[in-house]
Amino acid sequence: MIRSTFAGLTTAQLGMAASQRSIDVTGQNIANLNTEGYTRQRLDIASLNMRNGSIYNSSNSARVGYGVDITGISQLRDPFLDAQYRSQIAKLGTTDAHAAGLEKLQVSFDESTTSGIRDAFINLSNALHTLSKPDGYTKENDTVVRSRMQIIVNLLREKAVNLQDIRTDAQENFQSTDIKDLNGTLKNIAELNTSIKNSQILGNPALELMDERNRLLDELGSYLPINVTYKQKNIGEGYSVQVMKVSFTDSDGLTHNLIDDGRYGQFRTDISDQPVTLSLTDADGFTNDFTDKLTDGTLKGTLDFLNKSGDFDDTDFKGIGYYEKVLDSLVEKFVTEFNNANAATVQESVTAGGKDYFKFTDPATGNTIYKDENDKYYTDDPAVTTPPVTEFTGDPKTLKPVYSPNKEDRPLFEEIEPGKGFTALNVKVATGWLEGSYGITNSNNTVNGVIGSTASENIENMINMLSKEYAFSSDSITKPGMDVRFYTGTFYSCFANIESTLGIDLSSMSTTLDNQITVLNQTANSRDGISGVQLDEEGMNLLHYNQSYSAAARLMTTLDEMLDKLINGTGVVGR
Repeated sequence: MIRSTFAGLTTAQLGMAASQRSIDVTGQNIANLNTEGYTRQRLDIASLNMRNGSIYNSSNSARVGYGVDITGISQLRDPFLDAQYRSQIAKLGTTDAHAAGLEKLQVSFDESTTSGIRDAFINLSNALHTLSKPDGYTKENDTVVRSRMQIIVNLLREKAVNLQDIRTDAQENFQSTDIKDLNGTLKNIAELNTSIKNSQILGNPALELMDERNRLLDELGSYLPINVTYKQKNIGEGYSVQVMKVSFTDSDGLTHNLIDDGRYGQFRTDISDQPVTLSLTDADGFTNDFTDKLTDGTLKGTLDFLNKSGDFDDTDFKGIGYYEKVLDSLVEKFVTEFNNANAATVQESVTAGGKDYFKFTDPATGNTIYKDENDKYYTDDPAVTTPPVTEFTGDPKTLKPVYSPNKEDRPLFEEIEPGKGFTALNVKVATGWLEGSYGITNSNNTVNGVIGSTASENIENMINMLSKEYAFSSDSITKPGMDVRFYTGTFYSCFANIESTLGIDLSSMSTTLDNQITVLNQTANSRDGISGVQLDEEGMNLLHYNQSYSAAARLMTTLDEMLDKLINGTGVVGR
């Protein structure tokens, strides 16, 4: 077979075109060196040759190619590194959400707050010491004790209000920001799928749209672990386009489609009650609850912070619920112990005819004597003779009070909303104490049958209570009727333990976060080594393609000289 005379020129021309287009692609890469999310592009080429046989073929003919064919422009990406990066960013999302939540709590339980609580307990102890002195049991000193108690209650309530505000802000941010942005990302990816598919049908590779889609996929991967798959879809005879599906696998091992080509799912959350719930209507139209079925990601981390209570619900993370229950337990133990300690031994009385009569015993006779509101003493029982008429003729100073076997409650604290139990948000100084109906009970001990007016053993007991160790516990969420003990110590040390526990958890979370960031950066660097634009490499490519262009041009020049010789310098002998 005689090769076409001008076939070589076509080969040179195709080589020059391929080199020129390669230089154009390299220029595009260099121009987008600093473009976020840009993926390095390359020119796809293939050797051009005859596909079918020729009638002029012979055994001694040699087939030579016809140059180079430009098949398209593609991106340089490693699917394995993409999958690895998105898996690691989901783990990072969980830890980051945990750490962000604990950092918010740390503001409420910082060192200055602990010092304030410590000072408040010291001031209360000093006020009780003053009240316990022989000449210190006065209304003024009782008022000082009450103010010290009020300060402690206010400080603890302030912490509870802070926790409540943190919970409210986190819930609203989860609903209005996280879920809204997540749903927007799902929608945008599905719309990009449609745009990319339509562009490819028209012959445009839509590489910039694919860059934007990959950026959104990375963002989606931070919310929950995803799996991205691609497949070819026939759109006509002999022609197909690539379509994408995004799914995730829950903790039960079930797979759910988030995006399937142009269809996409939507997440919904309910923050009106506890626990906060999360559900998904997937791309196939099925709705399922995923509150406790996420394995990693920002969604899981935020739900853990809002819903988990550590030891109280047998979970692996101490969320805001843990600190709410610990604080409520501290307040409940403090007010209950002091309310019980202030119960008073009181003199028995009889009410008759609308009047109260206090009971005494006459040591000489053993008879019961009754004193009315006018300090008159009677031997008649008012419950039998109303009003009593027989007056006591002996010396009242010899009479001994008759005390009730049951102590009278004189609570120092009461619930703001009765019946709901004592919590950091549901406690106040008792109305009776505020109005002066009673005060701190100084003594319940009787000496010679009478409680001494200057005795103070009950106040001293309250002072000792401030340094006494108590077992602090709260009810289990997962095991009704069972209490979970979380600390043993004094009231102040219990509060200090809250700060200590939070600090340890936050430090551990920060270390984990730093390690995960390091691993993620290593994966990102590996991925950028393939997909990112390297200026040195692109510069070398420019030199390489420039040389190949020059070589193809030189080939054309050589062929032109050959044709000139063939046409003008052949067959001239004898002319």
